[in-house]
Amino acid sequence: MALFPTTGAVGLLKVILRSRGLPGVGALMPMYICYRYFGLLDTRVGLTIMFMLMNLPIMMWLLYTNLRELPREILEAARMDGATVVDEFRHIVLPLSVGGIASTALVCMVWSWNESFWSLNLGASNAGTLAWLIASYSSPDGLSSEIGRAHA
Repeated sequence: MALFPTTGAVGLLKVILRSRGLPGVGALMPMYICYRYFGLLDTRVGLTIMFMLMNLPIMMWLLYTNLRELPREILEAARMDGATVVDEFRHIVLPLSVGGIASTALVCMVWSWNESFWSLNLGASNAGTLAWLIASYSSPDGLSSEIGRAHA
């Protein structure tokens, strides 16, 4: 969309980005039913898929804005020199966009790291994040007494 722009690219990106505003509670029951049907409940693969789906809109928007800023003249010069689309991507686009890809990966990793809603609802004992682990030690009286005795 960024390298070969079309008329509806920005509109499509806005629709995709708006899906990020959907509250997780609104999508919990359908996702839970799908995860149960496919056997992905309480698996690391299931949580990884959920975190990828959760971060996909912001990832697409960040990469679009990064790739849109690449100078077109360099790509035109490569075409004039006989480079194919694969050569353009491998030798020009990819090296110039490494910083944008790294920053996008960092943002997505931080958002997945801080996400506790999906890990608490889709993971039970085999899969979970640090937030899930901390929540598993809680009890009505605060943190469980084993932790208190271990730190005493």
